[in-house]
Amino acid sequence: HGRVDGLCSISPTENVDNFTPFLLYTIKVKSGGLYQFPLTPKQHKIFYEIKRLRKEGLTYKEISDDLNDRGWTTTRGHQFIGSGVWSSEVKMEKRLDRFKQYKRTIENLRVEFKYDVDKEGK
Repeated sequence: HGRVDGLCSISPTENVDNFTPFLLYTIKVKSGGLYQFPLTPKQHKIFYEIKRLRKEGLTYKEISDDLNDRGWTTTRGHQFIGSGVWSSEVKMEKRLDRFKQYKRTIENLRVEFKYDVDKEGK
């Protein structure tokens, strides 16, 4: 059986009654910094609206006026101002980029069997 520390590999034709299977793996998480909460639905909506309006060529002042005219408020319920729109865009973009840096992988996935001498002859 090629046993090492009770763990071994067995052939597919071998009787497995005396063996207990174990699923072994390693989970690795790589992150770009400390955990941060994801953007709320309202923050996403504001961010994507700012990006859409920027693509149309509007300035930050024009965006703040447009959002205020349509009754939108900041995540804290205030009216928008040009510099606040710029700041929101920059900060939300950084937060989204940080979330893209998280990588989770499962490595060394394998099944090993432990031979159980107590099950011999049963």
